[in-house]
Amino acid sequence: MKTLNCLPYDFEPWEPDKVKWYRWARFPLLPIFGYKSMRGFNTALYSFSWLFFRFWTLDAPEIDISLSIDNYGGRIRIKIPYCQFVIQFLWFSVSWDEKIFKYLWRKSRATQSRLKHLEKEDG
Repeated sequence: MKTLNCLPYDFEPWEPDKVKWYRWARFPLLPIFGYKSMRGFNTALYSFSWLFFRFWTLDAPEIDISLSIDNYGGRIRIKIPYCQFVIQFLWFSVSWDEKIFKYLWRKSRATQSRLKHLEKEDG
C-alpha cells in the first residue's frame, strides 16, 4: 500500500486542481496515512484518513464526545487521551459551503468591502 502525504482535515486545499480525485480531503477513496516527525518543540504526529473515518494523534490528553453540523457537513468527534477520531456522516458540497459563507456568516467591515469589490469585478 502506498503512503501519501496528508491534507489538513476538514479543509479544502488551497489548490484543488493539484489534488487527485481519489484523495479529496473530505472523502478519500484510498487510505491516507500521515506521519510528522518530532522536531524541536513539536511531538511526532500520526494520522489516518479513509472514506468517512479520520484518526490522528494529539499533543495533550483530552476527553470529549461531540456532534456538530456546520458548513462542511455533520460529524461525530471522539477524543480520548492523545487520540482523536472523527466520523463524517453528512457532506455539503463546496458550492453549498460558499453560499453559507456568502449569506449566513457574520462578516467584518473589511470582509464586506472586499466582497463588494469582488462582485463589482465579476459583474
